[in-house]
Amino acid sequence: MEPHRNERVGLYRPRLPQRVPRSVPDDEFNEIFAQLPSHRDRALVAFDVSTGARASELLTAWQGGADPGRQLISVVRKGTGEVQELPASTDAFVWLRLYQLELEDVIPKGQRRRTARLLPARLPQDFRDRRHHERPAAAHRSTDLRA
Repeated sequence: MEPHRNERVGLYRPRLPQRVPRSVPDDEFNEIFAQLPSHRDRALVAFDVSTGARASELLTAWQGGADPGRQLISVVRKGTGEVQELPASTDAFVWLRLYQLELEDVIPKGQRRRTARLLPARLPQDFRDRRHHERPAAAHRSTDLRA
């Protein structure tokens, strides 16, 4: 028989999970926000903080669902599947507009659509005019860079 050991954790003393802080101090949030690499990411975080919507709901929002004049953004709710307008901050719409201006330089005019995603899950890195056979080569180059 093994001698008794004075342990803090045992069969009848499970570890209590350490809780994640429920709030981030303003200074730390501003520092994290400033380190975001693109206007798209800043817009996504600003909408997330100001609306309280899920990230998946924001990523599936469409451009026609944003109303900067009324400061509302329309999202499809996860549970019900219904469209709901959520109030958002002015800053979120400013970051969204900066992202849209950034896209105007990248996406040719004929390829823009009003029904497109508001904040797509991926940034359109290469919207340049390429021939069909050049696109797979670009995909291979990007996978080589990840490795």
